[in-house]
Amino acid sequence: MRKVHGENYSGSNREQQITELKKLRLIFEQTPGAVLLLDKNFRFEYVNPYFTQLSGYSKEYLMGKTIGELFYHGQVPESRSAVTDSLMNGEAWQGELLTYNSDGSTYWANTNVAPFKDELGNIAGYIVTQQDISDRKKMEISLQESEKFYRTLIESSMDAVSLNQNGNFLLVNSAFCTMFGYTNEEIFSMDPESFIAPEDRERVMTLHYKRMKGEIDKQNYTASFLHKSGKSVLTELNAATVQVNGQNASFITMNDITERTVMENALRESEAKYKTLVENSQDGIFAIIDDNILFANNTFCKMLGYMQEELYHTSAASLLHVDDRVRGLAISERRRQGDRSTVNELFRFLAKDGSLKEADVFSSVLELNGQVVSYITVHDLTETRRMQEQLQQSEEKYRTVIDKATDGIVITQDGKLKFVNNSLCEMLEFEESELLEMPFLNIVVKEDQQVMIDFHKRRMNGEDFNSLYRSHIIKKSGKIITVELNARTSDYNGNPAAFIIIRDITDRIKIENELQTAKNKLELLNSQLEKRVKESSEKLTEARTQLINLQKENLQSQFDVLKQQVNPHFLFNSLNVLTSLIKLEPDLAEKFSEQLSKVYRYVLENKDNELVDLNTELNFLDAYIFLLNIRFVDKLRVNINIPDDRRGDQIIPLAMQLLIENAIKHNIMSKSEPLTIDIFIDAENFLNIVNNLQERPSQLVSTGVGLKNIQNRYLLLNNTEPVFEKTESHFVAKVPLVLN
Repeated sequence: MRKVHGENYSGSNREQQITELKKLRLIFEQTPGAVLLLDKNFRFEYVNPYFTQLSGYSKEYLMGKTIGELFYHGQVPESRSAVTDSLMNGEAWQGELLTYNSDGSTYWANTNVAPFKDELGNIAGYIVTQQDISDRKKMEISLQESEKFYRTLIESSMDAVSLNQNGNFLLVNSAFCTMFGYTNEEIFSMDPESFIAPEDRERVMTLHYKRMKGEIDKQNYTASFLHKSGKSVLTELNAATVQVNGQNASFITMNDITERTVMENALRESEAKYKTLVENSQDGIFAIIDDNILFANNTFCKMLGYMQEELYHTSAASLLHVDDRVRGLAISERRRQGDRSTVNELFRFLAKDGSLKEADVFSSVLELNGQVVSYITVHDLTETRRMQEQLQQSEEKYRTVIDKATDGIVITQDGKLKFVNNSLCEMLEFEESELLEMPFLNIVVKEDQQVMIDFHKRRMNGEDFNSLYRSHIIKKSGKIITVELNARTSDYNGNPAAFIIIRDITDRIKIENELQTAKNKLELLNSQLEKRVKESSEKLTEARTQLINLQKENLQSQFDVLKQQVNPHFLFNSLNVLTSLIKLEPDLAEKFSEQLSKVYRYVLENKDNELVDLNTELNFLDAYIFLLNIRFVDKLRVNINIPDDRRGDQIIPLAMQLLIENAIKHNIMSKSEPLTIDIFIDAENFLNIVNNLQERPSQLVSTGVGLKNIQNRYLLLNNTEPVFEKTESHFVAKVPLVLN
């Protein structure tokens, strides 16, 4: 009976537990917040509908997955370590978490995480509840940013700003301290009234008391205040009443109108300059509201043959060709509808004498006294069209010259002949139709083909070198002739091509051979004069000293020439870069121009110096490196590590520039594999210029002129010779320093 009773009791208990679990599940399901259960390994065992809606993950997708693999790809970030440490220690954790949705977006959640234990007291899992606080968090962040923004505005304001209450300063900005010459600490110990000049004190304080009583609100007036030095400062004040801790306070911004007067004068001068620029612009400029002309510069008036007064009484549309007026009026209508975009179109204008002026027109918008004004620049294309016609005529002349040239002229592209002139056809005894599209190497003897291929690759890679060389080509009859080729890289139909002039020098070679024979005979005759030379040796000994001096003067002359010019290719490339920057980034173009002028100014200023101090050379190098960085964006890195106490040491001018230029010339560079140049002083008092080796695949045969020049210039100074060495991975240049 007890057993049965016990069974009945257990069954009733289970039913009660099941009922409670159902209620608990219903509560979780309907809770207006996220609820999720994790097992002790942080795997999802249960999530309520609110969490799936909040996170964007389905319940089926979440079950069995861990928090780490779902949100952190198996790597729990450092920012979550506090949560995991608390849970592993059996402690609850509460805080705000930035959580990721399934679509990659995020939300802020106020999160409570607590472990739950089994009957034996062991952690069986974790219960997590979350409330979405994204809106509140956004408001908090926005409030913090707003407060920081206004505090930054006040502190960075060029106007002096102060806040005072009950005869005490509550706030002053840096501009206030600067205006009156006091430190922040000094100002907070002073009475605001003491700043007012005696002659204005009563007036300013009367206005202040009225504001504090609420009789007046905002005020704008001028008054004199006292600088720490005793000097009177005339200021313009904007004073307003604000609430601080429930009481009225005075918020004041002040501006020294003496400085403003200076600025106004400068503004008037600037306005006069801009007016002069506009009036003397090579482009016509005029401004209109709707269809009425408000302003027209001299260039526009001259272009159409009108006086300014005539244009001010003329409709803007009437100046256009009748076929272009609809487009012009359509732009005006777009402006009235609020279109502020810049418009660029071609228009034809009617001059007063009835002639047509085709022009490239730019229309932009500005505001003047609250009204929308169309600001229009007109570039007269009449001269451009004339130049285009001249260019076409010039092209016809050049084509005639090429066709009549005595030398053969060809254009090759992708290894094939794309153009040949009459002289080449006659030289090779081919018809033009036979040569066009023929592989160029077909007319070159086999022994010369590889040299020609190598030269072509170097030119296509942008390498600049003397490409005048001799080769042998085959006529249609099979006869081989010696030719001299002069090749240049050009464009043909928008793609790179080789422009080659070919001259038959077979007869000239014959004459050269005859001259060589004559030379050999002269050399034989010269050998018979050795006895006379021996007798003249004493005289030559005297001349030797003279020769040494001449050699020294020659070296000095080479150095002078080097000092008077930086590599012309560098100048050409710099000007190309400058041209591009002017169009794309005018501000950077201005900076580029300044640095370029510094480079050449340095050359001019130090052209007569044998030595310069290292600091001067490094200042020049900064400007030079700036230009290189603009040209080789992220492809070149120059690291300079020179202690300040060594910048007084001396070095020959332009040495570092020559060595950097040498590294660029002989190495390739890219953003993924930049050319790195390190500059430092070693323990032996040598200035080291070291670059990593990334040698060009088709390397120029180095003449070594630049390095020899540096060596010879140190010889002139009777100083230690520089050292140049090449390792497997680097090229090292060591230049001796002269202690000052």
